[in-house]
Amino acid sequence: KSLGDRKLAILSNGSTAMLSALVKNSGLDVYLDATISVDGARKFKPHPDCYALVEKALGVKKDEVIFVSSNGFDVVGAKRFGFKVVWIRRGGGPGVPVDPVLPAQMYRLLRGHAESLGYLQDYTVSALTDLPDCL
Repeated sequence: KSLGDRKLAILSNGSTAMLSALVKNSGLDVYLDATISVDGARKFKPHPDCYALVEKALGVKKDEVIFVSSNGFDVVGAKRFGFKVVWIRRGGGPGVPVDPVLPAQMYRLLRGHAESLGYLQDYTVSALTDLPDCL
């Protein structure tokens, strides 16, 4: 399966210059319709103005967007804004804490609990290759 003729973009808290270099050097530039930096909003995600940049850059309405992220804050922000959201649950979720909880484990625990913020994703996948099943 493929994503068909859908527009593809990256929305990142990274700077325009950093994103341009990254996308070009990775070869992703040939697949993307837009690389969008929050520089245009002068705020950082999860502020709603950042997600509004997607509508403007791609010429779409928010209810036409399927937003994909593995970051809980981004899932919540995009869902609250009005996008359909796919959460990529990497590594099978946060796991069971051990004593003591180390900083890296704390990050994984927090990242995996977006549901406690009141906005749930529409779909959960384990890898980008699962995205066509969400369409």
